[in-house]
Amino acid sequence: MLTKTDIAVFSKHKSLDAAEQILKDAWVNMHEKIDSGAVETSVGFESWGRLATRCVLHLAKKGKLGLEKKDYTSLADIADMFHTDLAGGKQAAPSASAKADDISMPASIEDTSSPAFIACKQGFKAGNLYKSAQGKDIIRIDEFAQESVKVTVLNALLGDTKGLLGYSQLKDLREFAGKAPCTIEVPTTCWPEKNQHIMDEVKKAKAFSELYDNYCKEAYDAKKFKLIMYPNQLAVTEAFKVRELKFYPLPDSLSKISGTTSTGSIMCTLSSGDTVYISKPAMPKSSDKADWGKSMSMSYFWWVGSTDEQNDANMDYNPKTGVMTNRKALKKDDILKVYVERKADEKKRLAIKPDPGDKAEDKDQKQPGQSPQKKARK
Repeated sequence: MLTKTDIAVFSKHKSLDAAEQILKDAWVNMHEKIDSGAVETSVGFESWGRLATRCVLHLAKKGKLGLEKKDYTSLADIADMFHTDLAGGKQAAPSASAKADDISMPASIEDTSSPAFIACKQGFKAGNLYKSAQGKDIIRIDEFAQESVKVTVLNALLGDTKGLLGYSQLKDLREFAGKAPCTIEVPTTCWPEKNQHIMDEVKKAKAFSELYDNYCKEAYDAKKFKLIMYPNQLAVTEAFKVRELKFYPLPDSLSKISGTTSTGSIMCTLSSGDTVYISKPAMPKSSDKADWGKSMSMSYFWWVGSTDEQNDANMDYNPKTGVMTNRKALKKDDILKVYVERKADEKKRLAIKPDPGDKAEDKDQKQPGQSPQKKARK
């Protein structure tokens, strides 16, 4: 009934000293009553034993697990019960359910021969799982009967089987810390063809494959372009006719493709009609080739610069086709730019106010055809 944890709690219990003092005073009082002949020796020791038991169960908050099936409200009440018992009062009788069900503590010395009691003292508990010594069967103890132990052998494949074990067979069981085997039913949404997450990943994979195929169809000789950094720009090294160039927004991984828009992402419509949003792949931080990681992928699409002046733009991007192409004929050394509309606040230029001091100096300077202004007298 009591565990090592209970003992550890006792040592720090705030009422431990009070309980010890009650037991000490009762011990002295019991002997005085016995020595004076007012109380029989057996009654005295039985009364003090019940007092000690009640105190321990009270501190452990396990009063309802005792024979009395009662939690006393305080140590003072327990002390009063001792004096009642010592004066000839009767101990509270255990409840009917306690007599029938409680096998964790013997009602009398003869009960210690009960195999059910011994099994419980050895740590076996109804409801717990155990494994056979051979390590094959998972067994649940259901009930400690008079002659045997009622158990269930758990088998998720063939079904559970009810049975009996002799008390002598309990020694072959080992406590099982895992969970009972069971069958499960897969939620409908977890099947791949009905799982939204899987469908989104398939959509990304199809998008990546389509963009890659398009990129391969329009692969260009690197000698036709010149890459510029600080800032990143792309220039042509030869002339191109209108709509001759075609660039596709090929990302460097599936993680850069999403079904929802995000900051900096561009919209792209696939041949299937599905719309995806593509984020810019990782770009080199310097012209040093060592900064080009192994997973970094080169795509001219992402090197085209932008402008908020439509007349300066020589490239167009159509999200319905996912293609960027040149809207104008290009000549050698043209830098490629695509029109991107800026927000109103981004279009504002820095307003530089004139220095008041410069205006004052200008007033004092003589202008052609004018006489210098006279300074006002104080």
